[in-house]
Amino acid sequence: MRRWIGAPALALALSAAGAQAAGWEFEGNEAFPAPRLLRALERYDLVLSPSSDITTADDAAFYLREFYFAQGFPDAEVTYDFRPGRTVLRVDEGGRLWIRQVMFEGGEELRRERLEKVFTAAVRNATRAPFGRLRFVESAVEAAAERVRQAFVSEGYSEARVDVASQPLADFRTTDVVVRIDAGTQFRIGPVRIEGVAEPAALRAALDEFTGRPVRPQDAALVRSRAVDFLRARGHFFAAASVAFEPASGPGVRVLAVRATPGPVMGLGSVTIRGASRTSEGAVLRRMGVRAGDVFDAGAIDSAVRRLWFTGAFSDVDVRTQANREGTVDVEVDVAEAESHLLSATLGYSQWFLGFASAAFTDRNFLGSLNRLNAGAFVSQRSFGGEVAYSDPWLIGADLTGTATGFLASAELPAYEATQFGARLGVSQRESERFGTGWGLEYEWKSVRSTQVFADNAEADFVGYEVGRLTFRQQLDRRNDPAVPMSGYNLRYDAGVAAQPLLGSLTFFKATAQATWYLPLEKITPDQPFVPFLTLNHRAGLIVPFAGTGAIPVPERFFLGGPDSVRSFQFDGMAPRARDGVPLGGEAFVQANIELQWPVGRGFFLAAFTDVGNLASELSNMELGETRVAPGAGLRFYTPLGALRVDYGYNLLRKDGDPIGAWQFGVGVTF
Repeated sequence: MRRWIGAPALALALSAAGAQAAGWEFEGNEAFPAPRLLRALERYDLVLSPSSDITTADDAAFYLREFYFAQGFPDAEVTYDFRPGRTVLRVDEGGRLWIRQVMFEGGEELRRERLEKVFTAAVRNATRAPFGRLRFVESAVEAAAERVRQAFVSEGYSEARVDVASQPLADFRTTDVVVRIDAGTQFRIGPVRIEGVAEPAALRAALDEFTGRPVRPQDAALVRSRAVDFLRARGHFFAAASVAFEPASGPGVRVLAVRATPGPVMGLGSVTIRGASRTSEGAVLRRMGVRAGDVFDAGAIDSAVRRLWFTGAFSDVDVRTQANREGTVDVEVDVAEAESHLLSATLGYSQWFLGFASAAFTDRNFLGSLNRLNAGAFVSQRSFGGEVAYSDPWLIGADLTGTATGFLASAELPAYEATQFGARLGVSQRESERFGTGWGLEYEWKSVRSTQVFADNAEADFVGYEVGRLTFRQQLDRRNDPAVPMSGYNLRYDAGVAAQPLLGSLTFFKATAQATWYLPLEKITPDQPFVPFLTLNHRAGLIVPFAGTGAIPVPERFFLGGPDSVRSFQFDGMAPRARDGVPLGGEAFVQANIELQWPVGRGFFLAAFTDVGNLASELSNMELGETRVAPGAGLRFYTPLGALRVDYGYNLLRKDGDPIGAWQFGVGVTF
């Protein structure tokens, strides 16, 4: 142990000896040891050696003073005594000055909280001090004042003036910084004037979103790009535009003047694909969705290239356009094919299924078609199964995804065990790859066999049955981040009908809906990505049998309880239950959750929640007195691969057979 304690001291002694051996010495440096000052000078690319000349000594003194300024020593002075082979840098540090508080005068047009965060972040960035007290560095404070001015300019206050002054306190160690702001007039974009195009109304409509917005420095480039894109999407390959903001009659209003030079309308000539050795050229052309002879549309070409990227079959896609004398534009697409096969495996443990293993195989370019084949298998101590899915994300030459899936699964759950196999055919459309906004229509046929219901008085013990069901679903996802949502909302529902004409033996209607809101309690910024936030979640479901179908089989019913519903019950463990305590499930449920998460550092969040749920055998039997209320607390750890969760929920209103509470462990976001 003594060797390890003595090692840092020995290293420091050697460093000091090295500094002396280099012919450089420091005097008066009380705040920083000599090795620290040498490292600081090395950042300025100074070569310090016994043979250094007087110019190097002069540079070292200058840069050392700059280092002290950056560390909050505004009165620091550095002189030097140069002799061949030996240079002494004498430091008069003066006092170190800290910022006690930052005060703003004027500038009420923007929130004080925003101004404080902008100013503080700029000072920390300039002084390279992400934590602790703010150092007073004059250049950093001036840079922060400029960042505040830019914040006003970004909101249309283009004539804003910001001055900064310091007021040292009596202790000579701290100072107050006063930021004086004169925002001036806020300029907004008023009328849009279009010149040089045959359809000014259409271009004006494309730029309508800019009307009424504050005039920002980047708006001219954005408007010009939008105007050129508008014209190029209509075949004007050589389109150009200029943009200016001109004074209007009203105060604070700027006319958005767009002068366009469309050029001739061009057609689409040849489309050539290079580099696709394993991929069918016809598949590439179909996925691009552009054809020779069409009017040239730059936006369509960009969308076609993005579709090729999203296939995952290519590591590089490069497109070139070339106008020719025939009045057409030829397109050349160079692709570099990527490895399209992906194999993965997982080992883990879950609360109900205990130990489990899974494997997945993906072919992102099945038989060179640019369509996907996904195959997966799983096995646990209470289940096994697998499925194979083939999908075409550009079905019938449109932004639709068609999927055909075959599956087999056998599982033991708290209420029953069963084996089922079947197939699904679906078509869907999503707004983007990242978010779930979109819709889907799916037909599913499945056969459920070897069913065993564990309750001693099950209402209906279906040993085997078939379900043929047509389901429509929609989702509106406006979360800021699907992996770690802290603001926005997510709305979704699905509704489907199972009927004998759909090749089933049961007839019923089944629908579920969920609405989740994420409410940040502080503003989310690049400097502060993790903030306290509140989650409000609501779910409801209903099953209605009709046309001769009486009781719904237990495997088709709803269940509550577990890490994603009412957390005071174990998985699927909430009433209704049979006399022996086995859950029976229900045909109607409502669920509500409120959860507060508070960051405590390095990806960890503390959570406090209350879950409310009611599950009934059928809608007519739902009673308010059967509602369960479960307060609790937990811990979240957010990683790049997702969130790890642990919770404990307590049953506040216990009924016969209810547990006192339950521990829950989960992966991913709660709702």
